[in-house]
Amino acid sequence: MKSLNIQNIHYNRFQFDLKFEYLLESGVNRKRIFQIDTFFFLPNNMGITPENYSKEMFFSGLQRYLKYKISIDSYRDIIDGPCSPLRQFELALAELGRRYTPENCKKYATLLRIFCSVMRTAAIDEPLAGGISTCNAVSNYDDSLRQIRGIISRFRLLKETSAFSGLHPEEQKYYSYADEFLSLCLNEFLCKQWRRLEKIAVRENLNEARSSLWNLMREEQHYRFQNHYRSAVQGDTKKSDRLYWERILKKTMASVLFLRPQRQRNGIFIENFFFCISAGIAMIFATGVAFAWKGLYLEEFSFSFFAIWVFAYMGKDRIKELLRYYFQNRLRHYIHDYKTVVKDAFGNPVGCSLESMMFVENEQKLEPAILRTRNRSHITELEHDNYKEHVIAFRKQVEFSLPENLSRYHLGINKVIDSTRYNIGGFLSKLDEPLKKILFPSDSGTMTEEEVTRIYHLNAVIRYGEKNRECNYLKLRFILSRDGIRRMILFPDDKERGLL
Repeated sequence: MKSLNIQNIHYNRFQFDLKFEYLLESGVNRKRIFQIDTFFFLPNNMGITPENYSKEMFFSGLQRYLKYKISIDSYRDIIDGPCSPLRQFELALAELGRRYTPENCKKYATLLRIFCSVMRTAAIDEPLAGGISTCNAVSNYDDSLRQIRGIISRFRLLKETSAFSGLHPEEQKYYSYADEFLSLCLNEFLCKQWRRLEKIAVRENLNEARSSLWNLMREEQHYRFQNHYRSAVQGDTKKSDRLYWERILKKTMASVLFLRPQRQRNGIFIENFFFCISAGIAMIFATGVAFAWKGLYLEEFSFSFFAIWVFAYMGKDRIKELLRYYFQNRLRHYIHDYKTVVKDAFGNPVGCSLESMMFVENEQKLEPAILRTRNRSHITELEHDNYKEHVIAFRKQVEFSLPENLSRYHLGINKVIDSTRYNIGGFLSKLDEPLKKILFPSDSGTMTEEEVTRIYHLNAVIRYGEKNRECNYLKLRFILSRDGIRRMILFPDDKERGLL
């Protein structure tokens, strides 16, 4: 199994999303370092240069979402698997009923949130086999729904146990939040399936299937009303309040596996150290001029005295700025622009990433494998004539480990999902008008005027892998206009030979 894989790629009008999956090293606090480099090959006629496109513009369009992934392959694993979150919660509930300690309370709350997070992911966000995105028949959907309702029913039976009745009111209230959250997840699952029935259900079974869904949704709504849950609202005026409360529940109960990146400037100390050296060298020049003036025995407050000190100040100022510029540009080849510290939901540091962006001045300095993956054809050379493409290199080094506070729960957390969203809106500002009118001869002997979309090709090469190991390469091509991304072409291996 590879330690780093691309899980999927999505795009919309102005953004594309790369989702990677990191395999963590087994054992607590054992680190793995991954390298992900993205190279954007921008046609010269897009007008993107270092002068009009800065690092700040690039990083302001980046978004990252990180979360742990539990080894769950089916709904059965949630109940009875070796890493079953429901089973782990049941054990934590029984232990809390026997011994009420702060440590057991924390374990109870953590496992409850993990179970809710896994249920939402398995049913809604990344459906398991038979889930929303994989249902091709009503029978598949029925099996998925049966398993989800079975898990929720088993969870609700815990309210009848002696361990639950012995809990403090705060812990019982926390359980009710989880119960309400699961009810809303089931409701969302049913609503999404309602919208899909038109595509997957046979005509004669459509009304029957929708009637079944309607009954289940009414049943869950009645259940929330009976338990006096806040989401069981009546009337149009409180629907916004329900949506607000759903968002609060989702943030509370389903975010425990999400990681929190905190970005900050990298290399500030080193950069300022070299700036001090620049100031020192400039001061040496000014002091040398002063000593030389003393050796000339010139009169003080004379024109010669005035001219020499003006020259010394001018030289000192320019030397300082030139050295600052030199050191700043040289350092960016060796240190990254930003450092992102990654923390889990409990505030514990679990990893970090280093990120940098720069224009490549001479693409011949790029690794030959990157240029081979780019694979320019003769048509590309004709398009750009003597003008070279501008290349933006975005480098990211990621380091992760599994913290002790989650590994002790034996939930099989062994992966991290890293979703990075790129905004290419800044690349489109200088493109021509998206439509051009062109005359075409028609069959009737006249000319027909049609509007044709003016497009551009933006190529991206992605190099990814574990540090100091063999890397993988992937090529993407985005067909753009000034209105955004029109389509994307994926070149997984060397199948693009001879193409644009």
